[in-house]
Amino acid sequence: MSTEQQMPEVASKLSPIEVDTIDIFVRIAHLFGVSKSVGEIYGLLFISASPVPLEHIRTKLCMSSGSASQGLRLLRSVGAVRATYVSGDRRDHFLAETGLRKITSGFLREKIAPNLMIHEEQLQHLSELLNDIPASHRTLIGERIRILQDWRKQARQLIPMVMQRLECEENTLSENPLS
Repeated sequence: MSTEQQMPEVASKLSPIEVDTIDIFVRIAHLFGVSKSVGEIYGLLFISASPVPLEHIRTKLCMSSGSASQGLRLLRSVGAVRATYVSGDRRDHFLAETGLRKITSGFLREKIAPNLMIHEEQLQHLSELLNDIPASHRTLIGERIRILQDWRKQARQLIPMVMQRLECEENTLSENPLS
């Protein structure tokens, strides 16, 4: 189902290229468990030829101020959008960041890593609850808890390496844009 079919009131205010671009980013947002409005905002900014003020985003997408502000805040926190100055206009204007590595690194750092990191206290609590499990299941459940502990250890080692690699590649690309 296209964005036009899902949101006829929004699609009527958008050009066909805006509708199709927004649809792409709504689908990507869905893959990452991010709200549809975040995909809509990024899609609009991505296809816009010039910086876009909040009010224009809100109006064009038929979105509440709160939803637009919250979506922009998330996009800014992961480095997918940045605010820019427009001469003669006091409002903040926004641009989409187009560096995939920068966006991926920011999303990993801000959204994925914190959720992958299983807290030591949670694992300790699970170990304590193991005593309440019937003896017939205790071995299996205990093994599963050890697996979670291993995952935590691996995630703590892997995530910083991936982030460092992404940042190194981004720096290399910005230093040598034609390579």
